[in-house]
Amino acid sequence: MTTTTPSPAELDIREPEQTPRRRISWIWLVPLVALGVILSVAWTTYQDRGVLIEIAFENGSGITKETPLKYRDINVGIVEKVSFADGLDVVLVEVRVDKKIVPYLDDDAIFWVVRPNVTLRGVTGLDTVLSGAYIAGKWDTTADVSQTEFIGLENPPLLATN
Repeated sequence: MTTTTPSPAELDIREPEQTPRRRISWIWLVPLVALGVILSVAWTTYQDRGVLIEIAFENGSGITKETPLKYRDINVGIVEKVSFADGLDVVLVEVRVDKKIVPYLDDDAIFWVVRPNVTLRGVTGLDTVLSGAYIAGKWDTTADVSQTEFIGLENPPLLATN
């Protein structure tokens, strides 16, 4: 009697069927939502930025990055960059100004740096001793064709109240 050992049965090996639900995990939804939130915040921040204007001063004493631009003692802008013009004779100050203020910055707008000053006429700019110098501006309240380049005054105007 011959005995033959039975051979193992053929295995039916098939690739599992992948449904679309199994290919993409729900965990990928979290980074996609986070990316959407980040892009939304970045776009909102970009849209809310003000307009960059340039003011030329003969003397940049006391002006640094983060120096405020004030109108009626309210911050309406902030210095982003201080540099020299060609020839090193003028200090160029780039100020980011609130979008709501820009339409009023026309050809009659004037700017000057407020610093502590002691003269025979009296003491001015005493509030800057602790807070530092700031740029003050004066313009009318009628919206006109706005400008982005200005020449700053070295001394405040005689009637510096806004």
